[in-house]
Amino acid sequence: MPLARGRALVVDVLLAVGVAVVQVAGVVASQRIGHAPDWRPLDGWAYLLLVVGPATLLLRRRWPLVALAVTLACGLVYAARTYPEGPSNLAVFPALWTV
Repeated sequence: MPLARGRALVVDVLLAVGVAVVQVAGVVASQRIGHAPDWRPLDGWAYLLLVVGPATLLLRRRWPLVALAVTLACGLVYAARTYPEGPSNLAVFPALWTV
């Protein structure tokens, strides 16, 4: 199956950008509103994990299992590093749906 083109590419880009915005905005809001003492403050690694997962959704049509594995790994690493809770695993759901 080729990489997404035309309308499918637009849908994939909008999905990836939308999920990234919701993930980043959600965890920033979570950190400010419901801060727990054991949460690690957001740093560069946190933002990288929050963006790489959704960016991988651009590959979901061509390599669905790779997209699922990367989005899941990003979510697990984010959680393991005890960053603020929030919609940090949102990218897993479109990848899972595709698989």
